[in-house]
Amino acid sequence: MTEADISGDPDSLLLKKQLLRKQVLEHIKSYLGEKGSREKDSLAALDFLVKSRIWQNAASVFLFYATEFEIDTEPVIFEGINAGKSIFLPRIIKKGQMVFIRVWDKSCNVKKLPSLEKNRFGIMEPAMPEGGIMPVLPVSNDEIPVLVLVPGRAFTKNGERLGLGGGFYDRYLKMIKEKIPSECLTFTGYCFNEQIVDYVPWESHDVKMDKILTPGGFIL
Repeated sequence: MTEADISGDPDSLLLKKQLLRKQVLEHIKSYLGEKGSREKDSLAALDFLVKSRIWQNAASVFLFYATEFEIDTEPVIFEGINAGKSIFLPRIIKKGQMVFIRVWDKSCNVKKLPSLEKNRFGIMEPAMPEGGIMPVLPVSNDEIPVLVLVPGRAFTKNGERLGLGGGFYDRYLKMIKEKIPSECLTFTGYCFNEQIVDYVPWESHDVKMDKILTPGGFIL
């Protein structure tokens, strides 16, 4: 998919983003419905991930609990648990804002996740901790480096990302970039091959990825 594919639409950046999101989602649905295998693709991406230096060096993994049209992240969660990494999942706390909540670390006696619940967008997220107070940056010094697996609707090969429109990740990623040294933090877009496009409408507040990983391997 190229910039020319959406050039006939109104100049509004918002409308261009909405159109591209719709096109990519339809492309994913078509792929999974006709010849794709979400399970096979997810395990292929996981294989590349666990062999990578960024995974092996990471003490903590921030990631998302995938929807049915995203590459499955549950295998990553349990791989991280078995490797003794601290695992964090996001929770929306108010409009445009989310935090990451610790769901597993080495102090846990059982290697399983706590119960998750659906938010208003139909996405599974961890329950609010007792007391409802969560640190903006939930990791300690010995839980760095941090690997962040980032969802999105589309990515380019040079790391540009088109999210789902809420701005949650761009805000959060900007914040932690200010708190964790760049050499200890890796943003990795995690997606199907079908989500790689030639162009996404880009704005100055959008955060670029350091890496992109698909079932075919790293492309950045």
